[in-house]
Amino acid sequence: METERFPKQSLIEEAQDNIKSEKYEKAISNLATVLESDRKNIQALNLMGQALTDLNAYKKALSCFNLALDIDPNSTTAMIGKANVLSETKDFLDSIAWFDKALKNDPSNVEALVNKGILLDKMGRHDQALTLYQDVLKQDPNHETALVNSGLAKCSQKNIEEGIELFNKALEINPRHVRALASKGLILAMTNKNKNALDCFDKALEINPKNTEALTNKGIVLFNLGKHEQAIKYFDKSLEIEPTNSVTLSMKTDCQNILKSNK
Repeated sequence: METERFPKQSLIEEAQDNIKSEKYEKAISNLATVLESDRKNIQALNLMGQALTDLNAYKKALSCFNLALDIDPNSTTAMIGKANVLSETKDFLDSIAWFDKALKNDPSNVEALVNKGILLDKMGRHDQALTLYQDVLKQDPNHETALVNSGLAKCSQKNIEEGIELFNKALEINPRHVRALASKGLILAMTNKNKNALDCFDKALEINPKNTEALTNKGIVLFNLGKHEQAIKYFDKSLEIEPTNSVTLSMKTDCQNILKSNK
């Protein structure tokens, strides 16, 4: 029995490493091998669901989490995984219900608190989201995602200075946090601090040249400064990655129309 357990556990650990390294296909191969001989291995099912979610294979991911819940209806990991999938497929109310089930099992579960907060932000319920992020920060004052999301929530409440302080705290912990840089840049741009905003976007793009948030928002700042040709270059770079982004497409069209009218 012990000799059978070790290879399975070894494959599961390898799958976990592959998921962390974003080698999702390799992780799925590892886990499929485990599940061939042990179809009720909940850890393997949950990890398979996670890898499939990261590949945007939401229907298959949901099947994995449902199987895990059939085996163990109290699996908090499966509940959170299912909630994450439902959030991605825009089944927001069902997603919240599953996050709530997970939090009933484990009220201090950081992943459930943060991801439910992200979902509430998507729904425009920023005050409720902020409460969840604050619950996370009571447990872990250095939780980077909670800091950045709290900053955005504060800014949505017009508490700009508090929001920027939270972005700065996240950047003290991790100066290469692209989302903190891009978010700080966005708020600075909204308060007409265009030079400082551009500095933030440039730092974000040095770290990740394909960050669409930084690309599009840098384009918007350049547009506001009347640098329409430069702005289009950044919108084009963003659209190469996200061709259907409505904000970027609209801003590019506005730029093109202004350039045509100036000829």
